[in-house]
Amino acid sequence: MVITKKIRKLIATICVSSLVVGAFGLGPENTTKAYADTVAKAATSAAVNTNTPNNNAENANAASSSAVLASMSAVDVMSRSKQAMSEVRVIGISYSMLDTSKYSSYLNTGLGTSEITMDLNTGVLGIDMMGLASIWVDSSDSRMYMYSSINNTTEFEPLTNKETMSFNTIQPSTLLDTMSQTENQQNITYTSKGTEKITVKGAEHNCYVVKTNEIDTSQASSGSTNLYKSITGESSTSDKAIVTFYVDGKDFKVYRMIIDQVGQSNAGSSISSMIKSSSSQTSQKYDVYYPESVTVPVSVKSRAVLSDSYEFTKNGVKYKVFYRKNKIYLSVVGATNKSALTILPQIRIAGKNYKVTKIVNGAFKYRVKLRKLVIGKNIRTIGKNAFYKCNHLKQIKVNLRRLNKSSKKYLLKLKKSKKIKLR
Repeated sequence: MVITKKIRKLIATICVSSLVVGAFGLGPENTTKAYADTVAKAATSAAVNTNTPNNNAENANAASSSAVLASMSAVDVMSRSKQAMSEVRVIGISYSMLDTSKYSSYLNTGLGTSEITMDLNTGVLGIDMMGLASIWVDSSDSRMYMYSSINNTTEFEPLTNKETMSFNTIQPSTLLDTMSQTENQQNITYTSKGTEKITVKGAEHNCYVVKTNEIDTSQASSGSTNLYKSITGESSTSDKAIVTFYVDGKDFKVYRMIIDQVGQSNAGSSISSMIKSSSSQTSQKYDVYYPESVTVPVSVKSRAVLSDSYEFTKNGVKYKVFYRKNKIYLSVVGATNKSALTILPQIRIAGKNYKVTKIVNGAFKYRVKLRKLVIGKNIRTIGKNAFYKCNHLKQIKVNLRRLNKSSKKYLLKLKKSKKIKLR
């Protein structure tokens, strides 16, 4: 199992969502004046209509609350919901596509995300990919873990400083980005008002059901709409959608969101082509819940080994993990176009030292600026054409005695034909 670039792109999409939380107007300061006015009017009305002067505070509060709920408009409901969501620190979102024919095609890609959990307190993001694999991003130890249920393997990759900083700014509610489209009364209407029951994770909720008119989801610059695009790999999906929110009448949190895409997707990938072949619309359902906490399972952390897909660049040299006889080593797979480069003998990753033992075929090809190279003492193998078209390479510092026979022969041939000094 490898942690692919596609998965890292998916994770990055979620991080980007968190960085634009202000654009969605989810903060408490954006609660509309209309809701404040509604509360004030309802409270006044409840006080005036109370017949018994000795009613206790509890009854007065109940009457006030009942009046508020009865008089709230769809805009008020969504405004209060956005305030409630802005205070959420732990969230879970289960994703599914409602059209079974499309869901089948989608599942076949192996890239579907069925569940996402976030916890600002622990700094952990979790992703369940259709039960085929699970991913955890842990900003506390700057690692990404992946468990494959197919072959029962657990791997990890270190996060870059940039990725860690991004995860530390996550705001869970930003995945529900289309809430930003509900500021205008013309955009939304009630389907039901505090009467429809839904069940999420075994818990029942009496919900306001608020449905938007057709809105432009391209205005929601990240979150659920772009998450869908990132998962499916589509270059272009329909930017028009009707979104239905299920808002609990007690805590005003969102417990379900359904996005009905209007119109067909434009072809841009194999998945979008499959979807385009169907005449029905694409519907995405997000069931939302609020767990106590999200952590990386101890069994995952204890079993995780460094992923053999892990690549990184250090001081201009690109390294990649590889396994040999169940041991982990590093190979040189590329480099930036600099005049002088050094291949390190070993590199410390996540608290362990790993030897750099191999330069792969063509690792430095076309590095025309390269003039001087220092090869670390643990290199044993140099691949064919490792220095192809390095026309200005004049000096290589290397311990020839530590190289295998074919690699030593390759360098000696290079010395003779290119007049390169070996030191």
